[in-house]
Amino acid sequence: MSDNPKNNQNSNSLHLAFDVGHSSIGWAVLNTADEVNVLGCGSVIFRADDCLASDRRAFRRQRRHIRSTRQRIERLKMLLLHLGVLSEEKLNASGCAWPWKLSAQVLQGGAALSWGELWDVLRWYAHNRGYDGNRRWSRVDDEDSEDTEKVKNAHALLEEHGTQSMAETVCAISGIDPLGIKVSAAIAPKDRFKSQNAAFDRDVVCREVRHVLEAHVGKLSKLDADVIRCLIGNDPFDDDAWQVIPVPNLQIPKRYNGSLLFGQLVPRFDNRIISTCPISDGKVPTRRATEFLQYRWAMQLANVRVATEGEGELRSLTAEERASIHKQMEATGHLTRGEFKTAVRHITACSRDNLETMLLHPDADKALVLDPVRKFTRAGTLGALFESLPENNRRLAINRWRRGKRLTLGQILAEAEEHDADTTAFENALAEFIANPPKARGKKKPPPHTRESVLNEFHTWDRGAPGRAPYARSVLAQATAEVMAGRDPREEGGCLFVTDEMRHAQLNRPLADQTNNHLVRHRLLILGRLLEDILVEYADSDKKRVAKATIEVNRDMRELSGK
Repeated sequence: MSDNPKNNQNSNSLHLAFDVGHSSIGWAVLNTADEVNVLGCGSVIFRADDCLASDRRAFRRQRRHIRSTRQRIERLKMLLLHLGVLSEEKLNASGCAWPWKLSAQVLQGGAALSWGELWDVLRWYAHNRGYDGNRRWSRVDDEDSEDTEKVKNAHALLEEHGTQSMAETVCAISGIDPLGIKVSAAIAPKDRFKSQNAAFDRDVVCREVRHVLEAHVGKLSKLDADVIRCLIGNDPFDDDAWQVIPVPNLQIPKRYNGSLLFGQLVPRFDNRIISTCPISDGKVPTRRATEFLQYRWAMQLANVRVATEGEGELRSLTAEERASIHKQMEATGHLTRGEFKTAVRHITACSRDNLETMLLHPDADKALVLDPVRKFTRAGTLGALFESLPENNRRLAINRWRRGKRLTLGQILAEAEEHDADTTAFENALAEFIANPPKARGKKKPPPHTRESVLNEFHTWDRGAPGRAPYARSVLAQATAEVMAGRDPREEGGCLFVTDEMRHAQLNRPLADQTNNHLVRHRLLILGRLLEDILVEYADSDKKRVAKATIEVNRDMRELSGK
């Protein structure tokens, strides 16, 4: 044995302790043979912005900020164009250079603005929305952050100039009277508002925009409470505000919450696990992929067991029986429980089966859906009208719905008329639907249908909870083919049979390969290197001398990975 005092003569006497955080990894090596002695301790410090990804992250943040601002302005344009208050030419024209003065003018009781001037003001606020600290999801309260300093500077400017809004403060700094004629001032660049390192609270900005809009209710056509809510929301957490006025062709991601002017995309904090196929080790698709839907249906067929008179044990379906049932499924895209049981019992002429037990599973209904979009088009308003549209337009609409788009029957009809397609059948079906609407379920009677309400109603199918398929696309397709050929892919020799080598590889998969969170991956990498150095220094590279290892991980690692 070594004479180094760091090395203990007794085996299995070392206790390693690690504290893994976002800024450092603390470590200690303890000797627990007779009494607890600290053989060594220290920490690995991760300084802020000391990695190569820091600059790339800053540039990426700038690109995303510019992109979101442009998208915000385009959505505002689409709303105003839908309202018919401004032409596309005026919306795309350059605005005035003093929108902050126009806003301050209204805030101080001056003359009302025209729609063109109000558009200049809204466009300015789209660039300067104020700071909210990502309060929808942030759990971090850092009083010493750079953003907090900017907010404090903004409060100091409000007190210094005796103002109540961002627009009035900009006027005060520029030496402009909001109610005067003067609109520009020659001041040094260091004295301008942009050089004050100030960020106003989102609440302050939202309050002044609300004041400006409410001051024009009754003075500008089409400006009412619904428009104001769509633009700025009733409160900071009015997540559905942007949907108050349905704007055709306005496509907004599902994760978008709030109004058109102050809304935000909520980050996907939980989408961090890298799923790989245990068979092929390739990437797996989402549960909305066509291959997964076909695989799920095929495995439902593989689980069916039947028996006829005179047969003892229940048997699996033959390839011919599976093909016949699958043909009925393809005709409609989905089957109800009753339709599925009827099809199986009629085709197999069985006297006994396991269908009742098999369909007790809570996910059994999902497996009876092969094409969810086709099922979606056969229910509700679409169920009564969609099939009467021209075939080409139906196919285009289904493809758009598959990609998660929102469509109205009016949009589909307009495209059909634009290409001179025959829409007589649709018009007749629409007239019949309005004259004799289907009976509503429930006690509450819905409002009567009109042509405008039916054509302008947005339709989008429920894509279900997010998730990943269990296998790669190629494996899913192969499993489906084996089932339709009358085999069970889970048995030995099938494509889904898991060998001992595959099971061992999954159990021993490195932790760093199970997440794409860059902070977690980096800390695990450094922790592994640190452990190797500690074993060399304190245990002569003998892992058996370590009796116990304790690791404490900061719970905020995932949230702080974005900083």
